[in-house]
Amino acid sequence: MRDKVEYFIYPYPSSLAIQIASTGWTTGEKSFICEPIDYTSNPKAMELLQAFYLGYYLKMFELVETLFFIMRKKFNQVTGLHIYHHISTYMLSYIGCRFLGGGMMGIPVMLNCFIHVLMYLYYYLSTFGSRWQKLLASVKPKLTLLQMIQFVIMIVHSFSVFLPTCPVSKKFLLFFVPNIVILFKMFFDFYRKAYNERISKKDALRIMLKVILLRETWYDIVVWGLGVKLKVQKSAKMEELTGYYKDFMETRAGM
Repeated sequence: MRDKVEYFIYPYPSSLAIQIASTGWTTGEKSFICEPIDYTSNPKAMELLQAFYLGYYLKMFELVETLFFIMRKKFNQVTGLHIYHHISTYMLSYIGCRFLGGGMMGIPVMLNCFIHVLMYLYYYLSTFGSRWQKLLASVKPKLTLLQMIQFVIMIVHSFSVFLPTCPVSKKFLLFFVPNIVILFKMFFDFYRKAYNERISKKDALRIMLKVILLRETWYDIVVWGLGVKLKVQKSAKMEELTGYYKDFMETRAGM
């Protein structure tokens, strides 16, 4: 059921990310650092606010999905991280719609939509059979790493309100930053437990500094985070390659 749900809402975050980006960031009208919230009836400001409301409904849908897990007694899918993540993001999305619908808050929303596009794409491709699931096995840990990188970028970006020329209110940091820090810690603990990886605090700090100091380009960070290695070794058999294609076509034919 989860795979069907993810397939159904997969286009949703991608369209949201495009809508938010088209309200001024792709044309250079808005700043990626400190962008005041436009509370006027400007068409682009209203379009951005509409995207916030659509994101709010998406978070509501994800929270309802958790309730379905509980009703179906799928308690293995309802962890503390899962519950806190969906409740906190739902509350933040409500606050964003009610008080902070626009400006620099569009960057975290757009970034989160991008991460969800990759997540839903992973779930979608994993429905194409065991061969695809085996191929994607190394991708899942990298998605968790990308989520942690996302949190670091959000925190660094939010601190731009302390710039002398930034007129954005600093009050939202009181609830936004602590929540992101908690989520980072929970995802960090989940990564170490789920993938049996021993990541020291020193390594975690090194990852954050790479993002903060931009020691690598955004392209390198994304490629490193995804770690999708689709190169086929020379010794691979042709039957294995055709197997992936066959599973893909049979799954599509049954949709």
